[in-house]
Amino acid sequence: FLHLEYLMGLSARSGLPLHVHVDQNNTASEVETEMLARATMRYGLEGRVVAVHGISIACHPKKYRQEVYKMCKDAGIVFVTCPTAWIDSRRTELLSPTHNAITPVDEMLNYDIPVALGTDNIHDIYKPYSTGDMSIELKFLLEATHIYDHDALFDIAVTNGQKILDL
Repeated sequence: FLHLEYLMGLSARSGLPLHVHVDQNNTASEVETEMLARATMRYGLEGRVVAVHGISIACHPKKYRQEVYKMCKDAGIVFVTCPTAWIDSRRTELLSPTHNAITPVDEMLNYDIPVALGTDNIHDIYKPYSTGDMSIELKFLLEATHIYDHDALFDIAVTNGQKILDL
């Protein structure tokens, strides 16, 4: 938690936006997105924080997820989903709601939370064969979340990424 306080302080003092990897281990023990939303509001950084991943949100009961989405909306947090980043997560004996290892973008869209498409594994130790081809990321996203609305997919793939990068 101290790392988050440190990063929030840096962002508040510098005026720069903040991108933070949260909830990427696909386990209900992670509540980093909630922590990020609370800290964002505490530091007055609404609309300046980007959450990368948010996969573990899906491990929690629906009521908790809904509360997290409301907090993220209030904090003006936007998300970058990296669909293939954790698709290879290992089987576990931990019990959680049935879900896949992708950011629950379909639910976030219902709360008007902007989500952009990204990848953070290009020819690295975790994904040595990943090429960074965003069409593959988009295909994984739409199949895993059943988002087939062309306008929503365009926003995720193009418009929201431009906003997050301030282009």
